[in-house]
Amino acid sequence: MFRNSKAVILLGPPGSGKTTIGSYLAAHEDLSMIKAGKLLKDEMKKRTWWGDQLKLYLDNQLFPPARIVKEVIAQSVEWSSSEIIVFEGFPRSMDEINSFFEIEIREELILSAVIVLKLSLETSLERLSSRLVCKSCGSVFNLVHFPPQRRKVCDICGKSLHQLKDDSPEKIRNRIEYFRKHTVPVIDHFKKHYSKKTFFLDGEKKVFELSEPVLTIIRRGSYGDNENCCNRNSRY
Repeated sequence: MFRNSKAVILLGPPGSGKTTIGSYLAAHEDLSMIKAGKLLKDEMKKRTWWGDQLKLYLDNQLFPPARIVKEVIAQSVEWSSSEIIVFEGFPRSMDEINSFFEIEIREELILSAVIVLKLSLETSLERLSSRLVCKSCGSVFNLVHFPPQRRKVCDICGKSLHQLKDDSPEKIRNRIEYFRKHTVPVIDHFKKHYSKKTFFLDGEKKVFELSEPVLTIIRRGSYGDNENCCNRNSRY
């Protein structure tokens, strides 16, 4: 990993397009994507010590402690060889803010930007209930906004597309409620203490319309014109 690599935080409610935008960024910029949710799932699949600890919590429908999440993410950051590291969906709680800054110090990172995608409850439900995912290559499609060329067939690898179990209406609402209760305070914290580095973008726009502005912010870091991107009075 480069010393003093830029750290970028990408936050937003379920369905705001973080994963799709992350794929776009990875294809157009030399950076590392730290996808917190995927890292934790992969750790469980590999049956590592941390993975077994995570499984104990998740099997009992409990959120894993911040210290376990921190160690899994820190390990991925340590292996990175990029000058820019994007944290997708992390930190998502006030406990994880402390974890993020511990990682920042340990791995000699510099917080460059916090990018927040705003999205209404209605749009979140619509997007996620229409979402299809390729289990083979990880590509994400949406039957309303970004449909595949052939029904339930991935445009990228030709494998079958599936709806995730987490995209049922009840589970979507639970995830949105978690975001409001735990992640909105994180966003408020960054807006208050890192206002010049915090950018709000309209997540109601189509994902491909947001990808380039996000990339521009990442390239500029905290030195861009924040007023053009950030609504200082923004609230969820």
